[in-house]
Amino acid sequence: MAKKLETKLPISEINKSKKGLFSHIGIIKNLIFLFVMGLVWLMILKGNEGYQWMWNDLLAENLKFIEKYPSITENQKYESKFGIDAFVIQQIKKSTPEDAIILMPPNEVIISDDSEYQFMKGQGGLKSRNWMLYFLYPRKLVYADETDKLTDWAKNATHIVCLNGWGYEKLNYEVTQKQTFQILALSK
Repeated sequence: MAKKLETKLPISEINKSKKGLFSHIGIIKNLIFLFVMGLVWLMILKGNEGYQWMWNDLLAENLKFIEKYPSITENQKYESKFGIDAFVIQQIKKSTPEDAIILMPPNEVIISDDSEYQFMKGQGGLKSRNWMLYFLYPRKLVYADETDKLTDWAKNATHIVCLNGWGYEKLNYEVTQKQTFQILALSK
């Protein structure tokens, strides 16, 4: 009978073959991949205005603000960023229960140039339903210019935001001291 040839290398031979440049090939591949991904990330960052805004304006400015005012409350931070819109949100939260359905003024009343209060005219702000819902959840909002879309909510509204004289005519009671901005129950 023929003797079997031994095909396994001794451990000392295996260790010798792992030495040299090729013993670190996995690390080299990972470093090359990391370098390429870094270049891709830089190209995306430089070529996309959204990322530039996020990095330069949003993150950098927020860090400066936090360093300048380390003990500011969340509400104060919102008021410094969103102005009167943040104040209105806080007043709505204080004046309404969480299950409230709130009738909001139409957009032309909110962003009127004749208003005593100047609300945000760009993205977000009091005129933006989704933006307001983010801060006021679980309350529901119905804007006067969309009552035909949300008829059930409009019929069941419990509160109203009176602004610039708008809204008082929808109440079933008389208000003796009308203000530029006021949150009231729709019925007494």
